[in-house]
Amino acid sequence: MPKGNFKVPYNEAGDLMKSVHRWAVPHEWKDNTPFLAKLKLDGWISPSTIKFKDVDTGLYYPMFLTELVELIKVSELSEGVTYKMYWMVVKKNMDYGIRLAESDEIPG
Repeated sequence: MPKGNFKVPYNEAGDLMKSVHRWAVPHEWKDNTPFLAKLKLDGWISPSTIKFKDVDTGLYYPMFLTELVELIKVSELSEGVTYKMYWMVVKKNMDYGIRLAESDEIPG
């Protein structure tokens, strides 16, 4: 899985897109930079992907179940809500999701 240095697709609403194909064309491609957010678990996208909603902005972010397992190992979800933490986008095959940012990725 590529780490960090790739462009990330967002739809017209500003949500991170899970995948890109001819029926789902990105409105904008952005650099993959860490972002700070408090997220609330909001449901399923596919059997291997869930979605979180940013509590402050209302934007949606997909997350692979493997990344959810890693999140649970290092943090708590209180009523499905994370602490405010730094996140990065990860790409697996043709799909995108978020993960916790690693310490060397967090700004200053």
